[in-house]
Amino acid sequence: MIRILHFVSSVNINSGVMSVLMNYYRHIDKSKIQFDFVYFTENDTQNYKNEILSGGGRCYLVAAPNHDPLGFEKDIHRLYKKHYGEYYAVHLHDTFLPAFLLDCKRKIGAKKLIAHAHSTAYGDVKLKSIRNYILSLPKYFIVDRFWACSHEAGYVLAGKRMFERKGKILNNAIRLSDFKFSQKNRDYYREMLDVSDDFVIGHVGHLSRQKNHVFLIEVFNRVLKDIPNAKLVLIGDGSERANIEKQCKELGIDNAVHFLGIRSDVNRVLNAFDVFCFPSRFEGLGIALVEAQATGIPCVYANTIPSEVNILKAQNKILSLNDSFEQWSDAVVSSVKKYDDPQQELRTAGFDIQIEAAKIADDYVNS
Repeated sequence: MIRILHFVSSVNINSGVMSVLMNYYRHIDKSKIQFDFVYFTENDTQNYKNEILSGGGRCYLVAAPNHDPLGFEKDIHRLYKKHYGEYYAVHLHDTFLPAFLLDCKRKIGAKKLIAHAHSTAYGDVKLKSIRNYILSLPKYFIVDRFWACSHEAGYVLAGKRMFERKGKILNNAIRLSDFKFSQKNRDYYREMLDVSDDFVIGHVGHLSRQKNHVFLIEVFNRVLKDIPNAKLVLIGDGSERANIEKQCKELGIDNAVHFLGIRSDVNRVLNAFDVFCFPSRFEGLGIALVEAQATGIPCVYANTIPSEVNILKAQNKILSLNDSFEQWSDAVVSSVKKYDDPQQELRTAGFDIQIEAAKIADDYVNS
């Protein structure tokens, strides 16, 4: 068995990176491979620690390198000393980490250091992007392989030439059976949300600048002019929630917008949606779009999102963020479901976690 040491910001359930990693962790053959996690942001109540520990993995909380570099250095060298020789590979999931882990592979005795791109941007604001890019630069000297959720994300991380030489795509695969459409779930959640007779637009994502909810709310406001009984359902939470709620009230549409917060039943709630709208400013891939398509929902999304996510091409619609709210509204209103059972399309595209997870031990060793 080989062990992989993952460096992540947190092991919290609202982390998109952890959502991807946990999909793999739940399906890997643990007689062949095991995951351990180093993290530096703690949430005592909403995290994956118990699940990781019950699966035989380990979690190590260390000081945050970007806020307490001396504390991080002390904690990480204690980790090196205690666990030297235990790890086949070290896998980095934050772009700024290379500057803090220059001698990581040698000091923990690993054979391989991997940097993984989960986004097509270094940050959601300019100053943060510049900082993270500068801190990432040692990657060209210390990283053995570059992994990414899409080609565009890989090119941003390593450059096109370098990624084509030393890169690999690891699909953000999901358990397809969990997202298979259910009329029973559709009826239940539409009744629970009191939208049984309404046209429901859905979105899943952290309430942050990246996800561009300000734009989404304006599009929905335009949809209401054509479909007065339309409803917008937002799953997720984040720092922008208060601003988004304020925008809805100012437009006078707050009664038509449902904020569901963080949910553990997203796969079932998706059944209630008629259309999925996703105008993100940037995405590494957009796993929420993969999940929506696995349920068969028509998706309207921005061309800022990598092309690999366009699986159900016959019903998806892709627009520019420079297009008008009316153009987006027209695309949403005219969307039609054309796939009764899209699971095979998702499987063929490489998003079945049961198939992809079976390959991952060999991926670490051979790629």
